[in-house]
Amino acid sequence: MEAEKYSIGHSFFLRIRTYPAVGVLIAWLVIFGIFSVMGRQFFTLSNLVGIFTIVSELGIMAIGVAFLMISREFDLSVGAVYAASAFIFG
Repeated sequence: MEAEKYSIGHSFFLRIRTYPAVGVLIAWLVIFGIFSVMGRQFFTLSNLVGIFTIVSELGIMAIGVAFLMISREFDLSVGAVYAASAFIFG
């Protein structure tokens, strides 16, 4: 009986270790749950739209930086361009 419990728990942690995205997803769900419980305004439609809007902008920039890093070109001005475009375009 104890061997079965050990193998189930062991396989769970083995999956997290072999697939790091699972650990990131679990951490994201825990953080999302904590903020949902602590703040009543966190789990509203307008707040979620705002979060996903910001994440989409940063994700598009991250894709561009990933292409630069793959080609061994490191561009540190991406943050400055992001800040300047936010300042210029409001």
